[in-house]
Amino acid sequence: MGLFSRLVEASSLPSHKKSIDIYSPLSGTVLALDEVPHALFTERLFGEGIAIKPSGYQLLAPFAGTMLQFPELANQLRIKAQNGLQLQIQLGIDSHLMMGEGFKRVVKQGENFE
Repeated sequence: MGLFSRLVEASSLPSHKKSIDIYSPLSGTVLALDEVPHALFTERLFGEGIAIKPSGYQLLAPFAGTMLQFPELANQLRIKAQNGLQLQIQLGIDSHLMMGEGFKRVVKQGENFE
């Protein structure tokens, strides 16, 4: 049992009646969060999701929406779909240490995109 597994009981999680297709934001190999070597992900501190071991260098929007958050460090972004779904994308582990270097922003916070 992990350290954070005691914070949320599996029986208290809501059930969802809809499924939404989300395109992969980048090419690469899909991994389960349990395969990510960091407790924030294996313990689901950011919630459920997947990890992608990238084979390219370009991240594309997985759906049309609005850029809610894109900090100067460029290590994560949060987007909102037109139907209200919010998605957070974390770009690497410890990528905040790069201080935004190596990232080129095309969309700014608050902008809509397709």
